[in-house]
Amino acid sequence: MIKRTKCALIALLVLAALPALSYAGGQKQESAAPGGFKFTMMANFNQPEPPRESSDLMQFIRNTLKADIQFNWTPTAAYNDKLGVQLATLDLADVTVARGNTRDASVVSAIRDGAFWPLDKYLNNPKYPGLAKLSAERLAHIRLDGHVWGLPIERDLSQAGVLYRKDWLDKLGIPEPKNMNDVWEIMKAFTERDPDGNGKADTTGLSMKGRNLSDKLSDVAVYYGGRQEWYYDEASRTVKHETEDPAYQKSLDFHRDAYAKGYFVSNVVELNNEYLPLQQGRAGLVFFSDINDVVDTQLKVAAVFPEARIGFTQNLAAPDGKIAMRSHIGYNGAFLFSKSSIKTEERLEEIIKFFDLLGSDENILTMRRGIKDKHYTIVNGQLVATEAQIKAFRETDFPDASLITPFGVTKPIPEKMSDPLTQATADSVDNYKGLRYIRLSDIYVSDTAVKLGNNLTDILRDARMKYVLGEINLAGWNAEVARWRAAGGDNVKAELTAAYLANPQ
Repeated sequence: MIKRTKCALIALLVLAALPALSYAGGQKQESAAPGGFKFTMMANFNQPEPPRESSDLMQFIRNTLKADIQFNWTPTAAYNDKLGVQLATLDLADVTVARGNTRDASVVSAIRDGAFWPLDKYLNNPKYPGLAKLSAERLAHIRLDGHVWGLPIERDLSQAGVLYRKDWLDKLGIPEPKNMNDVWEIMKAFTERDPDGNGKADTTGLSMKGRNLSDKLSDVAVYYGGRQEWYYDEASRTVKHETEDPAYQKSLDFHRDAYAKGYFVSNVVELNNEYLPLQQGRAGLVFFSDINDVVDTQLKVAAVFPEARIGFTQNLAAPDGKIAMRSHIGYNGAFLFSKSSIKTEERLEEIIKFFDLLGSDENILTMRRGIKDKHYTIVNGQLVATEAQIKAFRETDFPDASLITPFGVTKPIPEKMSDPLTQATADSVDNYKGLRYIRLSDIYVSDTAVKLGNNLTDILRDARMKYVLGEINLAGWNAEVARWRAAGGDNVKAELTAAYLANPQ
């Protein structure tokens, strides 16, 4: 039986107060259209507006796939708030996209309350050859309480790294970074050596938006030999938190010292776009967690400074000389199938068949790169696409297509991009040979973490910022860690340890 939360009435009031951010909504459909698919879907979009009905994307869905999908499009910035309301009231579309790693407290609670169908029987099933292409590793990551509850929107695992103004490096005669010592010297030079040559002390090294600090501290700790926020320690046979790891303290001190010396943007707290200082010519380095940010940064910075060139690396070495990075969980959201909207398994199977259809090589290729001879050509068995074709595909013809297919990173054939930087990022991801460390809290669930949510995580989030800004010293930081442990951190550690030992990955 599906439980409704006590917040349902409040949630309805919140929903009424939300701006009209949805598009192409409609009543839920109870059966598939003859010869095709018919269902509702709530999904997010990143472009300024959702895909137009006249776009190649929507025409492909309607005419080629024979799918009458009534999309409830919601801007990404407002999506999680709206999803929370929908989950609280169980006013759900047939298919709902849960963004991120699906470990949000409201999503976990809804799954455990029986709001969604389990999907295990449709996976690794010869009846569904398209879904069989979903990565076993990613399916393991998305599993909750022994079952797969959503089809993952797959993303590359090797996404993290550091990008920088390559033209500034060249002008100053500095080689590209190999480790964190090199990164420090680059930040110092970008701050002190006038890399733009305007005779003013108006540049700095690192840029970061305040709300990203916690994640980036964990990422940088890996470059100091760390293992991510929550990791399994073989010696003690327990899951440990990064605050127990000396490498994490090195990351904290790196950021604290950089801020104190002015090697770090001063407006980190209120900064909402860490790439804006690069676009303004004020900063020259960013630790990224999405490889697509590299090319996007090149385009936006060069639009203001035509001479600008962005470089990047995913191969920073830890002190032991080993290349390592923080691993992406391998998906960015999932398609969940509502029991309140999809009444029977027969109806569920009708909708599942649409996602299975998306897994054919031909349909994967269309959703990934567009229409042959319009968005790409085939040359010597390789897919070849120009910058103009990629731009048209992403921004006009198939906008946000990767958000509504599980197979966004699957490559049916080898790809060659005309833009060298785009090709370099693809090659870097495909050929990465270093270590990848994943945050265990992205795979395993702690009931304490779900229950306490931000009330617990905000203790360390606030303390991290205060320590980096110099508002508290090491003793103050340690006191906040102790407070976090007493407030529930130790319980989270014990629960994650039990979950890991019961099903080690």
